[in-house]
Amino acid sequence: MRRMNLMAPLLLSLASVVGGCGKAPVAGKDMAGGARDMAMAGGDEDMATAMVELPGKRIVEGAFHLVAVTDDDHAVYQTSKDKGAFVASFAGGSPTEIAADAARIAVRGKLVFVFTGYDDASNSADLLVWSAAKGVKSLGKRSFLQAGMNSSFYLLAVTEDGQNVMYSANTADDGSSAELWIAKSDGSGAVKAFPAPVAVDTACAPALFAAGNYFLASPCPAGAAKADGGAASREAYAILASNPQKPILLQKNGRAAAADKKGTKVAVVDEAKVAKLYPITGGAATALTGNFDSGFFTADGTALIIHGNEGGMPADDVLGTLRRQVPPAMPITLVATKDVADVREVNVDSKYIIFTKAWNSNRFHSDLFLASTEKAGTPVTLSAMDDGAIFGDAFTADGSHAIYYTAANADGIGVFKSIAVAGGAPRILGDKVWTSYATKGTMVTFNDFFQKSKTFLRADILIVDVAKADKPVLLVTQADADYFVSFSKTKYVFSYGLQLEQAGIYVANVP
Repeated sequence: MRRMNLMAPLLLSLASVVGGCGKAPVAGKDMAGGARDMAMAGGDEDMATAMVELPGKRIVEGAFHLVAVTDDDHAVYQTSKDKGAFVASFAGGSPTEIAADAARIAVRGKLVFVFTGYDDASNSADLLVWSAAKGVKSLGKRSFLQAGMNSSFYLLAVTEDGQNVMYSANTADDGSSAELWIAKSDGSGAVKAFPAPVAVDTACAPALFAAGNYFLASPCPAGAAKADGGAASREAYAILASNPQKPILLQKNGRAAAADKKGTKVAVVDEAKVAKLYPITGGAATALTGNFDSGFFTADGTALIIHGNEGGMPADDVLGTLRRQVPPAMPITLVATKDVADVREVNVDSKYIIFTKAWNSNRFHSDLFLASTEKAGTPVTLSAMDDGAIFGDAFTADGSHAIYYTAANADGIGVFKSIAVAGGAPRILGDKVWTSYATKGTMVTFNDFFQKSKTFLRADILIVDVAKADKPVLLVTQADADYFVSFSKTKYVFSYGLQLEQAGIYVANVP
């Protein structure tokens, strides 16, 4: 997910498609519609006259904005004129229109969620879901959506198997409260998770996320005081997707902050930043040591990596420490210098993280540091200045190398680098790079030689093995800037608009 704090269970789509805040949501896979996200195909004045050789197969003809790809090989895209949302199979065939207008698109696994018919007064829109198996289905009317040009906030969680979804509906006219519902991912079997509406303003949002077959929700009652975020009235619940009308109360005055991937245990933190570890089914808790602002479980579910500030919330940039705890044992301090503002990214085996000490004023760029989550040590400086960035993936697929940007400018273009997590010197891969995605092993795709005009953003797509000294290999010349790699990491998808007769969305095999 692009520009997302992985330690925050709030499903904040920081515009990206693909991910997070800024560029394309990636994992984050959410589409904002802002200028930073829109790598639109050019108009007639941008068209080249000569045909070029393009790799792969054209699955959609015409000039479109590629938004994301699903885990089952479908491309999600929008029209440049009316912002309609469409999906097309990598195999070809007729595309499907999901909605005539889309205020936000969010991709979760094989599911495509579209917020349509946005109402500014209530901060809400109707929520649709598409899947290859079921087509377009309606989930909820007036689902809460606080939309912005390059960011938005909404309430949406999907279980690990993709079969169940939790969402908001029936938002109040003033946008202050909404109902929380749980349904099958095709919209069937919908039931209210709680009998009364809950507060949905960002001061006391319910913090929805999923772990295994459970949903975690920490709502405040409608009308909770904004002064303290309603923290004293917040309650932490676990909800089994197959038994949605019987929420399990884990703790009063608490927020579910992290859960293991399998959905067996959950960390709950109160307004004083005191945290406890609960079985997700409820019961006796184990106290966690030290204050807790945010955290995540390691991939094997055995340890918690905890960020604890000395005061304030992470967004306030109050620096804190980073520690590892395997309850009930005492924690190991990983970064003890009270230097950590936010954890930016985690590699595939959770053994390394990239964190920041100071954000740039635009909140997209920051300094960047690499650290182990298994033992204490001196963090490796990736970017000492606050113009570092992560656009796309932050590590190779095997987790052996960090991939990141320095000297990122206001257009979101930076110097693309890699470094082995085991040590060594960084390697410069490109000078004017927009985004990058890992494929198999230590192979990485990226797009360099970025070009911008009033009507287009374009760049060359290349591939390189960051573990070898070989030069990057060119795949596509001047494709539209937003491209994606498939879930299997065997295909890449791009749109092309430089030549009118060749304009469209293409799918090609990764070399």
